[in-house]
Amino acid sequence: MMAILLKPGARVVVQNALSAYGREMIPLMREAGTQLVAGVAPGHGGREAQGLPVFDTVAEACAATGADTSVIYTPPFGVADAIVEAAAAGIALAVAAAEHAPVHDVMPALAFARERGMWVVGPNSLGLLSPGVGMLCGLPPAFGLPGRVGLISRSGTLSIVMLRTLSAAGIGQSTAVSIGGDGVIGRRPVEYVELFDADPATDAVVVVGEIGGGKEAELAEATARFETPVVAMIVGRSAPQGRRFGHAGALAGSPAETADAKMALLREAGATVCTSPAEVVEALRGLPAPVGARRQGRCEATT
Repeated sequence: MMAILLKPGARVVVQNALSAYGREMIPLMREAGTQLVAGVAPGHGGREAQGLPVFDTVAEACAATGADTSVIYTPPFGVADAIVEAAAAGIALAVAAAEHAPVHDVMPALAFARERGMWVVGPNSLGLLSPGVGMLCGLPPAFGLPGRVGLISRSGTLSIVMLRTLSAAGIGQSTAVSIGGDGVIGRRPVEYVELFDADPATDAVVVVGEIGGGKEAELAEATARFETPVVAMIVGRSAPQGRRFGHAGALAGSPAETADAKMALLREAGATVCTSPAEVVEALRGLPAPVGARRQGRCEATT
C-alpha cells in the first residue's frame, strides 16, 4: 500500500497527549493502523496516555522510541514552540491541529521546520488519512476507502465531506490531506500536488480550494506540468469580497482571490473545475484513463 507523507512503519509521537483532544484521537489513530509510540506532555514524564508512555520533551521521546512523525495537539499559542521542538528533535513529518495560531509566531517556526527538512501539515488541520496505512490527527478513518485518488483541502470540514462522498461513490483514496485553513500554513497546495504527481499509487488529484490568498493561482500556474489529472472545486462563490467566511484563510481581499477568478485560472490551466462534490465524482469517472488504469498504462508504455 503506497501513500504520500505517511509511510508504513512511521513511528508517531503525540504532542500534548494528555489533552482532551489528544486522548480522544489516540484510539482513532490506532484504529486506522497508525503506529503510535509515545506521548509528550512537559512536566508529566513517566505517566501514560491511553497506553502510551509520556515524556517531557520530543527529544526524549525520539531517543527512547525512534519516533519520526508527530501530531501536535497544543493550543494555538503553543503551536509555534511545538513545531520548533519537533523539528529540532529530527521529526520528519508533523501535523498541527490548532486553529488561529499567532501568525508572527508561526511564520519563523515554519521556516525553521522547512530548513530542518520537516514537512508541516497545518496549522488548523484535521490531518491526513492514508486508508490501509494510517491516520494522523482527526480525519475519520471510517470515511476513507483504499484507492488511487489523492485529495487535498484547505477546509477540514470539506476534507471530510469530499472524503465521504468519494468513498460512497466507490472511489478510494491513496491519501487525503486537510492541509490547513489558517492564512499561513506549512506547505502550499502545489507542493502536495507535486507529491501526488510523483506517486505511482495516485491516478488523479482532487483539490478543494476556497476564497482568499493566492495558493490556487500558484497551483494553476503549475498544473500544465503535471501528468496526474487535477480535478478542482473552489468554494465561496457567493461570498462578498472583503468578508471572511469560516476560518482565517477564507477571505477574498481582492478580485483575484474570489472563487470565480480561481476557477477561471484553473480551468485555463487544464484542470477539470467542478462546483459540487457530485460533479467531482462524475469528473473522476469521466477521465480519459479510468482511475486505477492510468499508471499501469504509463508503465506499459515505457517497457
